[in-house]
Amino acid sequence: NRTVFSNRLIEELRKNLDYMNLGVHYFLHNGKIINSYEDVCTENVYSYAINAKLAMETGLFNIMVHPDVFMYHYKSTDGNSTFDSECEKAARLIIESAIENNVYLEINVGGLFKVSANKKEVGSFAYPRDEFWKIVSEYKDVKVVIGVDAHSPLQLISNEINLAYE
Repeated sequence: NRTVFSNRLIEELRKNLDYMNLGVHYFLHNGKIINSYEDVCTENVYSYAINAKLAMETGLFNIMVHPDVFMYHYKSTDGNSTFDSECEKAARLIIESAIENNVYLEINVGGLFKVSANKKEVGSFAYPRDEFWKIVSEYKDVKVVIGVDAHSPLQLISNEINLAYE
C-alpha cells in the first residue's frame, strides 16, 4: 500500500528533522487525484482543505506552505477565478486546522517572484491571495511565517520579501 509506505517514510524522516513542511500539491476528491495547480474548482476546493486538515492532524508537519495555492488556476462555477464562498469555506477549515494542530501558515513569496518576472501588478497572481490572508487576520491564534521559496540565493534579499511583510 503506497499510502502506508509513504506515511512510514515520512514518520521515519521526521525523527531526524527539526521541522517538516506540508505542501498540498495533489489531493483526493471522489477517488481521483486532483492537481492543486491546475484542476481546483468549486466542486473540489473543499476536498483540498480536508486533505490539508488530515495531513495537519498527523502531527508530522510544522508549516503548511502556500496554503492559498488552491487559487492558482481556480475556476468557480461561473468559470472565473473569483475567490468565492467555497474558497472562503476551504480557507477557514485550513486556518482553523492550523490553529488546532499548531501548524504555521506560510505566506509564500514565490508567487510574488512570478509577478515581478512577468512585470505584473501585485494581486494579479494566484498567491499570496489577499482574500485568504484577510481571513487569516481574523484569527488571533494563527501562526504565520514568510517563506521565500527561493530558487536562487539572490531571492533571499529581494524586494518581494518586503511585499510579503506588507
